[in-house]
Amino acid sequence: MAENWRILIRDTDEQQEITEPVVRLEPSPTGLMAFLQNGETRLLAAQLDGVDFTGRTIWLRPQTQPPHYFLYIPPPQYP
Repeated sequence: MAENWRILIRDTDEQQEITEPVVRLEPSPTGLMAFLQNGETRLLAAQLDGVDFTGRTIWLRPQTQPPHYFLYIPPPQYP
């Protein structure tokens, strides 16, 4: 990931928007962990807009107004 990805999402603890570039996002037992470029980690809620993404693969997709990005949660894959 060569470019700086940014997301605007509410932090569950501080209720602040995270605008620091995000290095990666990983599922955790209590929600979604965002690893920021400055070395901080932020725990995000296990649900976003009613979509449960615990254990799901999360992608960052660019919005129409860069440099902000939003979370894209792909639909579940059923065999």
